[in-house]
Amino acid sequence: MLSLQAIRHRYDDRTAARVEVLDLAAGEPALLLGPSGSGKTTLLHIAAGLLRPSEGLVRIGGQSLTALDDIALDRFRGRHVGIVFQRLHLIGSLTVLQNLLAAQYGAGLPVDIGHGRATLAALGIEAQADVLPARLSQGQAQRAAVARATVNRPQLIVADEPTASLDDRNADAVLNLLQAHARACEAALLIATHDARAKACIKRQITLEASA
Repeated sequence: MLSLQAIRHRYDDRTAARVEVLDLAAGEPALLLGPSGSGKTTLLHIAAGLLRPSEGLVRIGGQSLTALDDIALDRFRGRHVGIVFQRLHLIGSLTVLQNLLAAQYGAGLPVDIGHGRATLAALGIEAQADVLPARLSQGQAQRAAVARATVNRPQLIVADEPTASLDDRNADAVLNLLQAHARACEAALLIATHDARAKACIKRQITLEASA
């Protein structure tokens, strides 16, 4: 489902991220580990199509991202990639449900209120559908971000430090939810993290070395 090959990304003369081969199958979760400066977030952004690598090939579901122009890449990412940022970036002026509908609209997909509510129900926050993000608890906000990332049934879900600010109970819940929804969507799941708690529940772990 996700294939990275011979990836290099440079800022000026510094290599910010590199990986020779990274392949994830549909429904497969993996952790991206490594010290600060090893390029975890950079590589996550490359995998998601948020950043074009200096060298290498990125494929999602057989589609080469490097073959797409910027407009086509934006449309493809909206339809096929779900992203959970460390800072959740929920739109504060929209309700939880409206955040999901905005993700559908932005991807050029039909706005499906029923599917949006069903996605929230599957994450246990249907009661918060009409609530603004500022009124959510931390755990509810994380679930809303997962719902937004999965509402379009993506082929790839990426998450950047999704448990960094959570206590043990909510960290376990978010990791379990991400894996459950990756299986339900048959999506590859790639999580960049420093969190040792994630290692206990996700077996596949890819460790990056500090970049030179």
